[in-house]
Amino acid sequence: MHQQNSAYPYDIIIVDDGSTDIDTKDLLEQYKAQNITVIHQENKGPAAARNTGVRASQTEFLLFLDCDNKIRPDYISKALMVMKYNREVGVVYGAPSFFGDSTEARFTPGDFNLFTIHKGNNIDMCAVVRRAAWDSVGGFDENRLLIGHEDWDFWIMLGAKGWKFHFIEEVLYDYRIRQNSVIVNANEGNKVERVLDYFHIKHRELLLRNYDLLYNKKLFYEKEHKNPFRLFVKYCYHKYLVKLLRFNIGR
Repeated sequence: MHQQNSAYPYDIIIVDDGSTDIDTKDLLEQYKAQNITVIHQENKGPAAARNTGVRASQTEFLLFLDCDNKIRPDYISKALMVMKYNREVGVVYGAPSFFGDSTEARFTPGDFNLFTIHKGNNIDMCAVVRRAAWDSVGGFDENRLLIGHEDWDFWIMLGAKGWKFHFIEEVLYDYRIRQNSVIVNANEGNKVERVLDYFHIKHRELLLRNYDLLYNKKLFYEKEHKNPFRLFVKYCYHKYLVKLLRFNIGR
């Protein structure tokens, strides 16, 4: 981290979420000797650990890096370039390369869609987030039911607040796959169903608003398809005439 991104001012904050591993504690002491901030707290889960780290930081942008993942050298610089020129963008993320117990893709990253995010999450927590975006939703939900899915809930909250997401379509970090990882345990049994039930209550207004928009759009297309000629005229208008008018205005 020091060597890869030394051109940018930054703080490194490590939150020890109640680890009892002796080797981990020894390693953290070495980091302290390098003037890296290390915060110890009793085990409260990933969401609480991230909130603790953010509250201890002073930076405008945040990068959340789990202990078993690695970022590529140009991730931060490319993300900050997007953030700098797009104030409405609250999250920038890239694609992962999978390694560890398996190299098979666990998910396929893509553009954020507020209408479909409730169906499943395809954005990892290894993302650059604008501090103002984190502030706008009060940080991560620390409900332990969400352990392994707190990032999913976080993206929904940010999308509902109107923040834009930007996907950089290239490999920018390495995602370690472990058989006993938090996300594997979080997907066992009926845990995902319980998370979805929680979402349906917490994000009820957003779900209803999305449903109304999609339902009205469905009615619109059903109505237009009853009159194919009208639909064809509208298609030509939007595809050709509007483009021509914009071109002439811009000349």
